Amino acid sequence: MKLGIQAKLLLPIIVVVVAVMSVSALYTNYLVSNELEKSYSEELDLLSASMLKTVNGTAAQIKRDIVRLAADPNAFALLQLEKAGGGPSAERAELQAVVFDMVKTALKHTNFEVVNVTRPDGLIVTGSAGTTTDKVNIGARPYFQAAKRGETYIGEPVHSMSTGHKIISVATPVRDSDGTIIGVVSADMDCRKIQDSTIEGIKIGETGYAFITGGETGLTIAHPDYERVQKSKLSDYDWGKTILSQKNGKTRYAIPETGEIQYMVFRQDRESGWISCVSIGEREILGAVAHVRNINMLVMVVGTVLLCLVVFLVLRPMLGALKKTVFFSRAVAGGSLNEELAVYRNDEIGVLADGLRSMVANLKEHIVAAEQESAKAHEESAKAQTAVREADAASREANLKHEYMLNAASKLEGVVDIISAASTELSAQIAQSERGATEQASRVADSATAME
Repeated sequence: MKLGIQAKLLLPIIVVVVAVMSVSALYTNYLVSNELEKSYSEELDLLSASMLKTVNGTAAQIKRDIVRLAADPNAFALLQLEKAGGGPSAERAELQAVVFDMVKTALKHTNFEVVNVTRPDGLIVTGSAGTTTDKVNIGARPYFQAAKRGETYIGEPVHSMSTGHKIISVATPVRDSDGTIIGVVSADMDCRKIQDSTIEGIKIGETGYAFITGGETGLTIAHPDYERVQKSKLSDYDWGKTILSQKNGKTRYAIPETGEIQYMVFRQDRESGWISCVSIGEREILGAVAHVRNINMLVMVVGTVLLCLVVFLVLRPMLGALKKTVFFSRAVAGGSLNEELAVYRNDEIGVLADGLRSMVANLKEHIVAAEQESAKAHEESAKAQTAVREADAASREANLKHEYMLNAASKLEGVVDIISAASTELSAQIAQSERGATEQASRVADSATAME
């Protein structure tokens, strides 16, 4: 297949442009993919750090609230009285009523739902519920045992039998002047309040989210899907066990239900032991990369089309002028010297057109000169032909004369032959006559002698 000059010019340009833009798009896609992944990772880091501060502030506030309640002098006096054996019932009942009022006031100024003041054996001596006083023993519960060990402890979520809510229990010891633990002040806090103060409103992209788990079994404390709270725990998953063992770091895992890959950054709060996690799906990152790639491809296609259009528009007048020049040169080559070449440009094609016009003009001049010389040559040729004819006539005449001379010579040669033969014969006869004469002379001599 024979390609025209337009195709020969456009095809390499298109191929080069497509190749360059394809490589550029692939390289850009690679860079964007890395940058997006890096950007999301940095965003997860920043969000995780910010969330950790929020979690730390929330836990610190919870601890400050429970410690402040444990420092109440009336609660301290009631526990001292319990340590001494209970004292008069009237004094004990009065202190219980005062501490109960203090607890009721505390519920209005904190996020606690339930507050209890408990003896070292776990018996609640007063509390916000009122009905549990001197009736319920919480000595076996983990948060109470932790407080008995001298810790201000925040536990993992449990289901409250009294309120029916998912709660976090917090407890702190009450010590006397010599440091002996004389009781425990504990409180329950609705997990929704923790969720509202920590992860509420946190969103990463379209699918990213944040959640909080306990640091022991990884039981969920706060999650965008509230149904997971107090039900889902990290220790049930291999990737969750990694988080619980490392406490701080990054991981990549697949969600068991969907198989979707997730990126996660996790950090543990030293104040509460909780682990804050922020996560985003790989699909969203890849979707962003695909979006950028599609834009690059669209830009590449549009850019190629526009470039080809520009090249076409630039080449079209040039090629039109070149085609006129080609047709003109073909016409000249075919002998038509009266064609007009209407191409006037300030580039090489214009120079070529000017050259062709000059060439044809010079050619016409040379043709006129050649015609004149041809006419002269024709005249000289006519003269030469006349001379040739005269020479031919002279030659024929000379030939005739030559033939006449040859005939004459031939005849002369015959005459000469005859004469020569006659001469020969005559010579023979003369010789014979001489011999006869000599012989006659001899005979005469002899006769004379005889006569003598």
